Amino acid sequence: QAPKPSAEAVQGLLDLYDAEILFTDKQMGRLIAGLESRGLLTKDDYLVITSDHGEEFYDHGQWHHGNSLFQELVHVPLIFRGPGIAARRVEMPAQLTDVFPTLASLLGAPLPEGVVQGIDVSNVLHGGVDNPNRTVFAERPDPDWFLYAARQRDGKLIWQRGKAAEVWLEYQLKEDPAEQTNLAEEAGASPESVDLEGILREFPALAEKLSRGSSGDVEMDAATLAQLRALGYIE
Repeated sequence: QAPKPSAEAVQGLLDLYDAEILFTDKQMGRLIAGLESRGLLTKDDYLVITSDHGEEFYDHGQWHHGNSLFQELVHVPLIFRGPGIAARRVEMPAQLTDVFPTLASLLGAPLPEGVVQGIDVSNVLHGGVDNPNRTVFAERPDPDWFLYAARQRDGKLIWQRGKAAEVWLEYQLKEDPAEQTNLAEEAGASPESVDLEGILREFPALAEKLSRGSSGDVEMDAATLAQLRALGYIE
């Protein structure tokens, strides 16, 4: 845990972050307007806007990103625009792995077998009934301290697994959206959500199986590697 900053310092950084979001929002508007004016984005085209992660501002004693799986990190925008998609907010939890199969379905493209982790949510985008009981996952691989998270409806469970210990963090997001009350800690060492715990314990093996079914290693040039390293995605 990082040293605790003053409330003024945190608020100053939050103000700067809000300004960055406002700037990005305006630039996205300019980009979309420019594409439309050039005929490169029409009412028959699909547009997807998303993000890879959020940022921590000492919400749980840490900064930046990549250190946890709390909502400030994993609750990111996922916006679909295109033919047949009405403007509305969908409450069903989704994950970034849904983008690929959803776009493939919208475009009528075939999917490779055995390597797709997300699900097709195009039916929901077109006004169909969502699945409130769907479980979505997040993970942060690390050789010494793996982090896994699963969410079903408003229930969320985080599993922090080390070589010699494990920690469970359980939250009800409707009553506790800032994830301040760890229900697993109040109940004891084991989380109350036994069903979600069982699902989460199976997730590492499933993710590894899917990754083994991928297309294999990819060669990247030095410039690409340097960019990924600068962004913190590789060591």
